[in-house]
Amino acid sequence: MPIILYTTLQIANVYIASPTVDEPGHLVAGLSHWELGNFDVYRVNPPLPRLVGSLPVWLIGYVPPLDEFTRDQKKRTEFDLGRSYICDSGPDAYWHFVLGRIALIPFGWIGITTTWLWATSLFGRKAAMVSAMLYATSPNLLAHGGLLTPDATATAMGLLAGYRFHRWLSARDMANLFYATVALGTAQLCKHTFLVFYPLMVVLILADSCRRGTHWRSLFSGVAACLALIVGSLFIVNLGYGFEDFGRPLNQYQFVSRLFRGNEVDSSTKWVRDGSQVHPLDKDRHRFSNVPLLSDLRVPLPGNYVRGLDHQQADFESGMNSYSLGRLRDHGWPYFYGLAMGLKTPIGTLLLIPLSLAIRPLFRRHADWLPLAFAVAIHVAAATKGGFTMHYRYVLPAIPFVFVFAGRAVTVGGFRSTIAWARFGAAVTGSVLSWPNHLAYSNAFTIGQQKGWFLLDSNLDWGQDLRRLQWWKETEANGSSVYVGSFNHFDVGVLSGGKLKNLLPDHLVLLGSDSDRDLGSKPRPSDYCAISVNQLRELGKPIYTCDAKPWVIDPLWLRRVRRLTPVAEVGETYKIYTFQQLHSISQSH
Repeated sequence: MPIILYTTLQIANVYIASPTVDEPGHLVAGLSHWELGNFDVYRVNPPLPRLVGSLPVWLIGYVPPLDEFTRDQKKRTEFDLGRSYICDSGPDAYWHFVLGRIALIPFGWIGITTTWLWATSLFGRKAAMVSAMLYATSPNLLAHGGLLTPDATATAMGLLAGYRFHRWLSARDMANLFYATVALGTAQLCKHTFLVFYPLMVVLILADSCRRGTHWRSLFSGVAACLALIVGSLFIVNLGYGFEDFGRPLNQYQFVSRLFRGNEVDSSTKWVRDGSQVHPLDKDRHRFSNVPLLSDLRVPLPGNYVRGLDHQQADFESGMNSYSLGRLRDHGWPYFYGLAMGLKTPIGTLLLIPLSLAIRPLFRRHADWLPLAFAVAIHVAAATKGGFTMHYRYVLPAIPFVFVFAGRAVTVGGFRSTIAWARFGAAVTGSVLSWPNHLAYSNAFTIGQQKGWFLLDSNLDWGQDLRRLQWWKETEANGSSVYVGSFNHFDVGVLSGGKLKNLLPDHLVLLGSDSDRDLGSKPRPSDYCAISVNQLRELGKPIYTCDAKPWVIDPLWLRRVRRLTPVAEVGETYKIYTFQQLHSISQSH
């Protein structure tokens, strides 16, 4: 039942959602892996999800434009390549994404099945049904599971790694150790977040070894298991990258983050900012260059896995736009992920957690708290990266661990059981009824404030409603043109086959007449302008076109637009105004 419901909702999501901000980059990166045999593009994320998602598109013979591809270790070209891909493929891109997204749906089946198995082993079949249904109907997992991005795929594989580790920790046999090792290595091929599993698992293994007895053999077997997990999973990681640059000496890497490069900057060091990246242009030195033994150490990891970690760290160090509770700044908040979880999780699900914690004894066995240990580790690891906090999806892998534990709430009898089932029913019903706005989902705690005041970007508007806007134009616009101030990295006019038009600077000041036949680039007063909620909140992403330079909408103009009453809304993400309204505020200032 959970898998059938999940698949039904996901097929609908796959068809309705237009390409989101990061998807073109991920698709082109995956195609470049298959076409060129390397993993340079989008190296900040490991390649497994995009290899799977791009495979159907590659098999039908599509080859993306790769003119801007470079093997420069200091550059990120995925967004430029994604933009060129949209310009090249136009409306056909929709069907490429449908194929790629469908290929990733089975990872959701893995996540649901794993949730069921883990909850069954801990709390029984009733709890398993609750946990699996929470996974299958989670707005956040449904939203990202229907996209060609790594977050939901990584979530399922991270959960599988945690479950297989639990199975080994309970049985301590070679078969389960092998499965745990393979699952951990596969999770590392999905997201760097799971590096936090290594110290956590080592601590858990050693603690369990001490619990089992003080004899030195118990501790020795624990240390041996730690080494087997680490070495075996790193072998899987290298296998996934085709052993690309395996064993490359550390002194041959060019690092861009201060963590790996070091903090010392002298007069010969030149730094260049390119978007979110800080590029050092001095000699290829880093903190390990003059350290005996370390400088010549051969790194037992794929080259682009190491470079990806370095580039991701540079993002956090340099600071980027962060938004929360109506405030925009260039660095993050430590409370962000807890706040986002409280706002984007169904209230029924949130209320199951204290019920699960209230059951006595709290932990009958040490295994009962393992799911919470993994969830807390992921949250803490994300919270320590304070350079920016914009995306709740960064802690998406923690959600199913919470679901496994939340199923415990229905294992008691009496009135508390009735309360637990009622909360479970409310959670599932609210989640299903939020379709097709799963990506923009927020619970009742956000009532009373306009959408976008609490959270923005991929928490609300990631460009997913462009196709629905196109349908609105065909059914509601009565022949008027619709100009779009989008929140994307690509040309929405080309993607829509010309049915929508990009908002350009002249459109804000030049206005034609409804009686004019040939207006050139001037919109009519009765034409519509659809503006992304993210743009209205002044996140400042440029509007891109295939044949003109990107431009940023004037923030002062956006503040005046926010005072207007839109004539319509599409989904949770587009506010629609007439150009008569917009021209009036342009003339008055």
